[in-house]
Amino acid sequence: MPNDADTQSQPARLRVVLSIAAGFLAEVFTAAVVAGVIVGHRLLSPGQPEAIQREFNFRAAYVTGPLFGVIFTYLMARWVVRRAKGRYMAHAMLVAAGAVVAHVLTALGAPGGYGLVPAIADVLKLVAGATAAFVSERQRASHAVAA
Repeated sequence: MPNDADTQSQPARLRVVLSIAAGFLAEVFTAAVVAGVIVGHRLLSPGQPEAIQREFNFRAAYVTGPLFGVIFTYLMARWVVRRAKGRYMAHAMLVAAGAVVAHVLTALGAPGGYGLVPAIADVLKLVAGATAAFVSERQRASHAVAA
């Protein structure tokens, strides 16, 4: 049976599957918000010509997708890091990587393709993941000092 000194010197186990799944889930939540905006617009403006509706759908996805992708990536990274027992930056970056991979795979088949705005959104997801880890580490450090 290992003693406490041995368990404290070993690095925390990296929860890869949980982290990547959380990134994919961030993209599912993002898609749900985009779909909600599109359906909401269709319900609030019935009888609109199909061309105008299609243009709105494209613009709505182009704006809400990147915005909520970053928000949900941050939130899911915070959720995973809160459950981690260490290696916070690695966990958060795996969440961001999962979100980026899911986004790239879905954007390649999208009508607009993968362009500059989606690429910037993916970079911002990496920033969101790093920010989530940084904020969590700072909070843990301040709680440790206070205790």
